[in-house]
Amino acid sequence: MAKRVYYGGQAVVEGVMMRGQKTMATVVRRPNGELASNVQPLPTIYTGWLRRTRLIRGVIVLFEAMLL
Repeated sequence: MAKRVYYGGQAVVEGVMMRGQKTMATVVRRPNGELASNVQPLPTIYTGWLRRTRLIRGVIVLFEAMLL
């Protein structure tokens, strides 16, 4: 069976931010109508073994939501 990959996103002013398993992308519309995009790899703290540790995961998710 194939591994499930979950994606999430949220609205930003004039655009959208999407988060994948190992990367984050933000796309916004500039005043002249063109789209500006930014794709970055996520730091290891969001993808490493700490993220899979049960008690620590909740704290990391809380900080992730505030910082990203």
